[in-house]
Amino acid sequence: MNRPVMFFSRNLSYERPKMELATFHGAVQLAQQLDEPIHLLRERVTSKGGTTYAALTSMEVNDVANAIVRAVHAASS
Repeated sequence: MNRPVMFFSRNLSYERPKMELATFHGAVQLAQQLDEPIHLLRERVTSKGGTTYAALTSMEVNDVANAIVRAVHAASS
């Protein structure tokens, strides 16, 4: 198991993932009701200097989107 997975499996309580899944579920429901692209909602609700902005910036700097694409391609090969 790699380090990040080990960290999260040891440091997250059972309740926290339930809360995160509920948040994700609510976001999906909201996105399904939108009449506009979801990136516009994300831009409206993300505060510069906030936690979401920090996380998204970190993912962009670390090329997470392309890592996910590569993982999907690897899994489908």
